Amino acid sequence: MVFVTVFALIFGFITGTFFKSNELIMSLTDLSTPTLYLLIFSAGLSVGFCKTAFKSLSGKFLNALIYPIAIVLGAFISSVILSLIPNFLPFNSCLSISCGFGWYSLSSSLVTELSGSAKIGTICLLSNLIRELLAFILIPTTSKKYGISVGLCFSGTTAQDTALPFIIKYNGEDCAIYCLLSGVVCSLLVPFLVRISYLM
Repeated sequence: MVFVTVFALIFGFITGTFFKSNELIMSLTDLSTPTLYLLIFSAGLSVGFCKTAFKSLSGKFLNALIYPIAIVLGAFISSVILSLIPNFLPFNSCLSISCGFGWYSLSSSLVTELSGSAKIGTICLLSNLIRELLAFILIPTTSKKYGISVGLCFSGTTAQDTALPFIIKYNGEDCAIYCLLSGVVCSLLVPFLVRISYLM
């Protein structure tokens, strides 16, 4: 999935460089809104599919919520730091990008729509794509010393799907419920936090 996304990005860049067409740009812009709603619908499906997993949470629920809370706080703190860099993006742009939580397809569409800037949308896409790639690297290298904390927080929304097998492999099946809850909560928060963050 990640490699397909990188290929699509490079292919789109080459196409846009050599075959500039206002009609094509307008057509793709018209497609972005229904695609956005489809992605949000898929987040709802994730919640529906995970309903059986929530039944097994019992006393673990509050402990499991620590991870999405830490992810949101991390996004806020990192955005404050990045916005202090001279000639960098303003705080609201940094925060909306950080609140993508690794869901590069949805967050980049939202940020592009809100900002009206393909540049900021591309930064959002690359930032969240790199976040997912870093999760794949960090999960096997940090699990032994730090457990699921580092890998799970870097995974963000992908803790419930693409990163889940890696986290289970290096941390055991007992951590699956934490991954599912964190991933689902983050996925539900992305559409709201990205919009709220950019309007701040």
